Amino acid sequence: MANKNDETILLLKKKVELQREELAKLPRSLQSETSTVFTPPDVDKKSIRVMNVEQLKLLKVQLHMYEMAASDLDMDLDEFTISGFTIDKWMHDIDTQISVLTRAEKEKKLKETENTLNKLLSDDKRTELELEALAKMLM
Repeated sequence: MANKNDETILLLKKKVELQREELAKLPRSLQSETSTVFTPPDVDKKSIRVMNVEQLKLLKVQLHMYEMAASDLDMDLDEFTISGFTIDKWMHDIDTQISVLTRAEKEKKLKETENTLNKLLSDDKRTELELEALAKMLM
């Protein structure tokens, strides 16, 4: 028989599983539309694969400034390229990489939460759950 704490823990574990399902919708890796090496004319090369989320956001701001300037100058945005790729393609890759990094961090936190919840379960409830899992496997 489960105690009240076990019931609470099981509810929290269900929430963890729901969050894990939401994370499954995010990309695991960057399927790039660009070379991923950003080479603007005024700075050194930058690889979006090695940047953190804050650096990617700053790069996105920089790209947006280029986009606004090109628009103000009546330039065709499809012809305005950086390192051979349009701003739209760069924005796509940056957004995807931010999602990849965010997913990895959230997965790590969920795993830690799940491990803590598993440790908090009573021995009786843990045994009950393991027996249920074994019974399902044998059916």
